[in-house]
Amino acid sequence: MLKIHIISKMFRFVGFAFCACACLVLFAGCSSGRSELEPIRQPGHVPVTPLHIGPYLLPFGSEPATTYGLAAGMWCDNEDSCGFFIPFLGNTFKGKNYGVTLSPLCKFAEESDYNGIAVGILNPSDAPIRDTAQNGIFFFPFDLRSRTNGISIEGLTFEKEFNGIDISLCSFYEGANNGLQVVAWDCNASGDGTLNGCQIGWYLRSSVRGVQIGAITYNPGVCDETCLDVGVVNCDLKHGVQVGGFNRTRDGNPLQLGVFNYASDGSPFQIGLLNYNKNGFLPFFPIINFSTKQGN
Repeated sequence: MLKIHIISKMFRFVGFAFCACACLVLFAGCSSGRSELEPIRQPGHVPVTPLHIGPYLLPFGSEPATTYGLAAGMWCDNEDSCGFFIPFLGNTFKGKNYGVTLSPLCKFAEESDYNGIAVGILNPSDAPIRDTAQNGIFFFPFDLRSRTNGISIEGLTFEKEFNGIDISLCSFYEGANNGLQVVAWDCNASGDGTLNGCQIGWYLRSSVRGVQIGAITYNPGVCDETCLDVGVVNCDLKHGVQVGGFNRTRDGNPLQLGVFNYASDGSPFQIGLLNYNKNGFLPFFPIINFSTKQGN
């Protein structure tokens, strides 16, 4: 019985030692997770970006790294990486990156190119719009600055350029944008942005070449666009067609179809219950009115 007891204790000790060694090996693999360790830095040696392959647990404040696989930790600073990134606080992407990221903050640095899916709370990017590119599917309740190609879903977005589909509650955008935008409130008051495609929403205030559909559409005509505006109230289209309850143009020549059509200048053709045209054969006339002279 004594021999059996001693043998049993020996097996327990060996098992405990084996488990401890396995845990140490696993921890070392997760904390390094690299196929190559950083080269020894000798005098005059130029540092290179560390390379990590496999599961990698990034400590807080770690330097930029190229990761292939799974990266987790407090903050992931990625450069030319490919994989699945799930930091607790956020990501910074530099260079060309591919994969899926889930994090509260996701920052795209200057001259970065991200390809994949990004889901977060805030994109705090401060890089110029044209120096970054995000290709894929993106979801951010707050997006400070981005240039996306694909599908982007946001709550509040500032300084935006997109090609594809953009869905947001409140939007500011600039530059040339192409595709479909669905937005509740378009705050592009400066008129710096032009949309080539279709815009649908409640209050729309952008220069659009294509179609605007909303309760209130305001097409400021910064880019001399041609558009179909469909809304309860349509304002300031230069060229195209306005269809709504109240249509207004200041110096354009659209076709106005509505209950009340108003032209303070220009040479529109009006069909509606009541039409006002400063340059018409009569200023006020029901059913049809048109310009008999060119506006200013």
